[in-house]
Amino acid sequence: IAHKQQLDAEGYDTIIRPAAAYSTGGWFPDPVLSTMLGGGNDALPGLANVILHESVHATVLVPDEPFFNESFASYIADALTDHWIAVRFGPGSPEDLAWALGQALRLPVVARTLDTYQQLKKVYDSNDPRDKKLAAKTRIIDELVADLHLRRRPNNASLTEVRVYNGGQAALLDAHRACGDVRSLVLAGKTLTRQDFAKTLQDDLTPIAKLLGERCKLAPTPRSPTPRAG
Repeated sequence: IAHKQQLDAEGYDTIIRPAAAYSTGGWFPDPVLSTMLGGGNDALPGLANVILHESVHATVLVPDEPFFNESFASYIADALTDHWIAVRFGPGSPEDLAWALGQALRLPVVARTLDTYQQLKKVYDSNDPRDKKLAAKTRIIDELVADLHLRRRPNNASLTEVRVYNGGQAALLDAHRACGDVRSLVLAGKTLTRQDFAKTLQDDLTPIAKLLGERCKLAPTPRSPTPRAG
């Protein structure tokens, strides 16, 4: 916390939060922690989602590419959670409704936050002077706070976190459609290496999604049930 306060004082945007779960990337068995389980009808769907997310990291992990790793894990976990709920509890069950409602509330917030990220990126990439950029940053974030009725003000760090975990969803949906099912998409993901990415920390996953689709076509696999797309 003291280090965060020091960085904040120096003008950096920072974020600090607890982690409900973590993955060792397949090096060791990942723990299942008490912090991963909440309450209510969405407790088990939420737990399954976290376990699936971390399991993806143990299956597909490209060094130095967190935008891909986290977006891919989030996409696969959400798709498989939909399928698991349907099989385990059934369509229309309390667990299914709780999960669907949570997603319905979360996804528009994520979309609006990602739009703010893109607005700010255009500002930062411009040739405007620093004071004009900071004024634009304040205005854009003020609009986000007002639109979403946020109690905690976002900053560059928290917006980047949303981008890391969710920024590739549209591209990955295209890859999913090209592959036909989740199993094929994951198998294609396992073929990726650092050399497939144009740069370290690549945040545009459109070319990677296209590559996944191409590799699925080159190596077709038996089809499995395709979960509903979120």
